[in-house]
Amino acid sequence: MISMPANGIYIMASGISLGNGRYNKKEDVNMVFYFTATGNSLYVAKHFSEQPVSIPQIMQGTRRQFAYDSIGIICPVYAGQPPKLVLRFLQESDFQTDYFYMILTYGHDQSDSPEFTARLVKQYGIRVDYIGTIKMVDNYLPVFDMEEEMTIEKRVEEQLFAEKRRLMEESRKFRRQQKKAAPCMPGR
Repeated sequence: MISMPANGIYIMASGISLGNGRYNKKEDVNMVFYFTATGNSLYVAKHFSEQPVSIPQIMQGTRRQFAYDSIGIICPVYAGQPPKLVLRFLQESDFQTDYFYMILTYGHDQSDSPEFTARLVKQYGIRVDYIGTIKMVDNYLPVFDMEEEMTIEKRVEEQLFAEKRRLMEESRKFRRQQKKAAPCMPGR
């Protein structure tokens, strides 16, 4: 049993605890957080988790501690990096996980956002084990013609399938390496 701080949020493999109330969901070893302004990242998040958690909603708590086997962040790329609120969430939260991954959605150009994001998040003490990208419709209206963007085939479903497959492969490889590195215990 974990005691709850006032206005605190703890997330554990058994569910989400918000102050006095408790939201129990099915046992899940993967927790996915998302930030979306237009729906693109929510669409992607729902392909990685049945119940992804909104970063703006979770930011209402004063303490955020998350413990899962794997934790994922899904968000858009704004000017080559995650949105400021996502960066604040990463900086102010405590993640206890064996495997941390990010999926970045973008419209026109991912640039070096995966590499830049990994370096940026490392400054917060978070080791990112995997970063993937998914190209979506570019919706930065001052620069791009939305009607033209809608006619471009992004093959989002194919990208989602491929990204999930890569993430699963990388996660399995990571876990195998962790098992090999673990010391042998007598009697096991």
